[in-house]
Amino acid sequence: MLTNVSKWLPLLVLFSLIAFSSSSWAGEVDILLKKLVEQGVLTKQDADGIIEEMRQETVRQEKKSQEEKKAEDEGKKSAGRGGDAKEIPAWIKNTSFIGDLRLRYQYDDREDDNLEERHRGRFRLRAGAEMKVADGVKAGFGLVTGTGDPRSTTITFENTFEKKSVRIDYAFAEYKPVDWLTLTGGKFNNPLWRPSDFMWDGDMTPEGAAVNLRRGIMPNLDIFLNTVFFILDKQNSGSDPNMIGIQPGMNWKFTEDVHLQLAMTYYLFDGVKGHTLEFSSNTNTRLNDQLRFDYDAPSVSAELGFKNPLGLTFIPYFGIFGEYIYNPDPDNDNQGYVAGARLKHNEMSKFGDWMFEYSYRRLEKDAWPDVFPDSDFHGGDTNVKGHEAIVNFALWKNIWLALDYYRSQRIVDLKQKENLFQFDFNVKF
Repeated sequence: MLTNVSKWLPLLVLFSLIAFSSSSWAGEVDILLKKLVEQGVLTKQDADGIIEEMRQETVRQEKKSQEEKKAEDEGKKSAGRGGDAKEIPAWIKNTSFIGDLRLRYQYDDREDDNLEERHRGRFRLRAGAEMKVADGVKAGFGLVTGTGDPRSTTITFENTFEKKSVRIDYAFAEYKPVDWLTLTGGKFNNPLWRPSDFMWDGDMTPEGAAVNLRRGIMPNLDIFLNTVFFILDKQNSGSDPNMIGIQPGMNWKFTEDVHLQLAMTYYLFDGVKGHTLEFSSNTNTRLNDQLRFDYDAPSVSAELGFKNPLGLTFIPYFGIFGEYIYNPDPDNDNQGYVAGARLKHNEMSKFGDWMFEYSYRRLEKDAWPDVFPDSDFHGGDTNVKGHEAIVNFALWKNIWLALDYYRSQRIVDLKQKENLFQFDFNVKF
């Protein structure tokens, strides 16, 4: 009995090795087959046949392993190209999409022989994306409805359902090597701080370059320096009309609930005097149909803000603000200012959030180029003064109603008074 077991045990071990064969067992199998041939359990021919089968099986397993690895690598490449793999490509993860829609009813009435009382339906659509390209580098672009007017992105319902135009609103690249420095180039949102749209229409996206520095020097004091170079037009020869803006400023927190933001800006224009700028309101002084004066000018902007003033929890924020501009080139009609107050929630984030703002402004004829001011205030003219009141009320998160009323008139010709009323339904997505 023991003799039979000792005879067949090596054969059983051999079958087990073959069943789990791999290149690491090759030496042990060769030794065992040699012993079995010496004991007469296997013939030399049988042993050679077993070795050949094991070799072929090893080749098959290695080929299968290589095919599986190749399939896995192809799957990873497909995911990188946005294929069917479950993993989301990195460029999508690093992209954020934004947009909003505004539906508007507008009524305006100006005491002018050329304009009559009007009721209009209008809308605005904006959509854009920003992509993180590398550490500290991002790029973005935006599309918007409009006709090309840099101060208006609102389209009127007219002309029997005609298709509406969409334009490039902005396209920029931004580099932020450190937290306190930002470099921007292209067409982008205005980086100059301003508490109102008195001098700059909110729809304008200037073209050129900007350098923005902001740093805290004390726990309650931040300082900033915004420098911009904006290209205004092109010339067939010589340098293009342009402007430089240099804006040092600070944000000083007196307490957790009280702060003052203050900035002084100096604007330098090149190639503007003696030139005609596109989309002008034609209210600056002209000589031979070209701008008569230069517009190098200092400006001051400020806002004093209070959180829950006097402990009134139903008023989240109260602020008073103002701006002043002075152009030294003309001898008169060369100043402008706005003063106002706002009460608000910081965001329209839930039902019942609200905002109220009132301001009074006066912008004399040659205080500032007539291509920049808010286009809704007396058509974006200079030589105007008047009032503006705004009320916003949130219905849901990112959905709110807005009422905006302008009462304006010319400074010199008091007969040209205008009432403008806008009622908006806004959706942000």
